[in-house]
Amino acid sequence: MDVLNVLMRMFDHEHWANSAVLESFQSSPDNEEARKLFSHILAADLLWHGRITGNLVDSSELWRTLSLAELEERTSQVRMLWEHIFTELQKDPSRLEEPVFYTNTKGDSFRNSLRDILTHVALHAHYHRGQIARLLKSDGGVPAYTDFIQFARLGQLSDV
Repeated sequence: MDVLNVLMRMFDHEHWANSAVLESFQSSPDNEEARKLFSHILAADLLWHGRITGNLVDSSELWRTLSLAELEERTSQVRMLWEHIFTELQKDPSRLEEPVFYTNTKGDSFRNSLRDILTHVALHAHYHRGQIARLLKSDGGVPAYTDFIQFARLGQLSDV
């Protein structure tokens, strides 16, 4: 399996896991800290997408807590944006090695390959989803089971 296909599968997992987290919010008591963490996951996706495309977004959004309705809308928005990126990459996979120049939230400038940035984005949410699961469970909710192996067991296929 080539790098592009691996990244596409990682993002398929990401979309699947985000949808599962949304479902767990609907069947659990409201937990503002959990919503804040999920809001952060989606805001970070938008931030990195903006760095890749040059459509920069306000980094102050990184820790703003969204409502459940806003989270549902943002989840769909993020999925569509990444699907567009991967549609373009399928036309020219060599772009994965192109450098992306960006400035972080502290004002420091960096350069990383698009491949490394996409890998980071795909991995970033795992830690926070674990935190969300712990928070929901501590409030008596039922956290989503978002491990990659569960995604693989269910036979999820790439649709980007």
